[in-house]
Amino acid sequence: MGYLAGHALSLLGRPQDRLSHVLVNPPYDRIPEFFYPPPTPRNKAVRHDDGTEELVDLSRAEVKLANVPFLRMREVLPPPLLEQAKALSFSELVDRAQRSLDRPNVQIDTHKLRMTCGGVAVQLPEENFAFYYALTKSREEGITPRANADDAIGLYLDCYTHVLPEGKEIARQNPARPHPNVREKELRWFEFGPSGRLPIERTTDERQRKKLFDKRQTDLGEMVSRCNDSINATLGPYLAPRYRVMSVGPKGARQYLLPEDLKVELIDERNRRVI
Repeated sequence: MGYLAGHALSLLGRPQDRLSHVLVNPPYDRIPEFFYPPPTPRNKAVRHDDGTEELVDLSRAEVKLANVPFLRMREVLPPPLLEQAKALSFSELVDRAQRSLDRPNVQIDTHKLRMTCGGVAVQLPEENFAFYYALTKSREEGITPRANADDAIGLYLDCYTHVLPEGKEIARQNPARPHPNVREKELRWFEFGPSGRLPIERTTDERQRKKLFDKRQTDLGEMVSRCNDSINATLGPYLAPRYRVMSVGPKGARQYLLPEDLKVELIDERNRRVI
């Protein structure tokens, strides 16, 4: 019980909490019924290991309160886990805390639009969920996510289509007129020719090219911020950096990446929500 109490305090202890242990000097520590020195002398026989007995005065015992240092992990654990702590058994709490501290692992469920980081659910709107999903696919397919990389932008639009209600069905029926949300971004990020959207390097002039690039970079930067804000708020300051989107490089050639050691699991990837 002492171990369990100390371990629970290590998991949930606040800065002002203290853990202490009562010590008594020998031979009084060998007397089971001794709790505290009486106010007046009282003799008690104590049996030693060699079989001999000694008569001791209980009122002369020395009792000390020793502070026991312990590791405080409360600030390390995700806030949702702390909120659920009262409803969890000790074993469940330890198991969830351990999962949150293991190698970072994110599960992307495109069927239920759910992202789970180390066992903790992070809520993202469809647009931002699709962005995080696209970053996992970029790494899988060897694509460098940049504002001036049409393949990366196209991958994001595909992922956005994939997670939108009826998005894939709308795109299948008329590839030139995808889901309105996707179409809005296409018109903002691409110039169109007779055969569809043009690569950014084939836009009509330098000013138009720069305008499209600036829109892409602004929009991607805002999605990075929104994703990271949700991750920060849900996972807390210790765990969030292990899952946040990183912006790497100068403004004109900025890359958007996930942490290198982040393990990704894609769930229900071939399914689609139907509303």
